[in-house]
Amino acid sequence: MTLHIWLRVKPSVFVPLCYTLVILASNTTLNTPLNLALMSLERYIAICYPLRHSQICSLQRTYIAIGVIWIVGIIPSITDLFIVLAVEQLSFFSTSVYCIRESFYRTSYQTKIKTAIMSVYLTVVWLVIVCTYLRIMFAARSASSSEKTSAKKARNTILLHGLQLLLAMLTYIPPFTDPFLVGISTEIFLDLSFSRYYLVYIVPRVLSPVIYGLRDENFRKHLKSHMPCFQKRVMTMIKL
Repeated sequence: MTLHIWLRVKPSVFVPLCYTLVILASNTTLNTPLNLALMSLERYIAICYPLRHSQICSLQRTYIAIGVIWIVGIIPSITDLFIVLAVEQLSFFSTSVYCIRESFYRTSYQTKIKTAIMSVYLTVVWLVIVCTYLRIMFAARSASSSEKTSAKKARNTILLHGLQLLLAMLTYIPPFTDPFLVGISTEIFLDLSFSRYYLVYIVPRVLSPVIYGLRDENFRKHLKSHMPCFQKRVMTMIKL
């Protein structure tokens, strides 16, 4: 959000600062599907291996998993930096550029590599979510009544992860819509860019915590007092 607002106020940004902002924005975007895969695996372990859950999902291993996710997410940006260092003179880093990731593309292969990495990430995450959902569903069939309740909640949680992943996939729409924006006036282009940014980047990030928050009993209780018109319809849907 900081990067987007900055670009609307001052499009040209000092290269080192720009690259730092681009790395953070790109990394957090790539981390989203990886986080969902990790959260689904945690629910799978909690239901299918409850006695080993505290051992496998310890605090130390959680920190290690988070660190691995950030390292994996930063690899594409570091690769772009190495290519820029190999092609450009050092004086390039004392200039200003329009601060988007494409400003650091120097070969046609970088776009193909980006598409390939995104495809691999999404494929792996979808496989993890589908497999964990199926394993939990099968485990629920042979579980006792109390265990079935826990398994149902875990299964619904993974379905929410799938919904989040669909929302996260909206961030891959812009490359397909950019050709339609070529040739239009600057004013209209800025308005359409802002609308696209809001729908593609902001809305999914807002909906994710709201979806999880509505499943919390304390949150629902306070929401009922402020939004009585949604008490029956919304709460019935969220409790599923």
